Amino acid sequence: MQYLKDTLIYKIRTLRKKVLAAAPAALEGTGLTAELYFALRFIYETPGCSQKELADLLLTDANIIVRGIDKLEKLSLVRRARHPNDRRAYALYITEKGKQLVLDKWEKLIENQEACLSDLTEKQRKLFSHFFDIAIAED
Repeated sequence: MQYLKDTLIYKIRTLRKKVLAAAPAALEGTGLTAELYFALRFIYETPGCSQKELADLLLTDANIIVRGIDKLEKLSLVRRARHPNDRRAYALYITEKGKQLVLDKWEKLIENQEACLSDLTEKQRKLFSHFFDIAIAED
């Protein structure tokens, strides 16, 4: 009999929870959740992306993305503009304030991630990352 705690899905969920639990300390005072920070980071890395592209990347529903973008816009971290190739869509751009926040918080988030994996050697971390790359690779 296989127990729940022995399943890969349980282990991944537990690791996700552990990694995301470290994010609030790094994002303290920003008004952002880890998910909103990741959305902001993607917009920083991909200026002009659409809300649909963002939803696809974050594996979430478009309605949730719209609410998140509304919050990021209220905080003056992003701005929407009509998409140049699709009048029905918006292109997303990071503001200077948003760019500064992304750059200021990135290192702390990475430090927190590394702390979650501190029991692994450098070689084990690379293998761990490599195995995840293989597992999530698109066909």
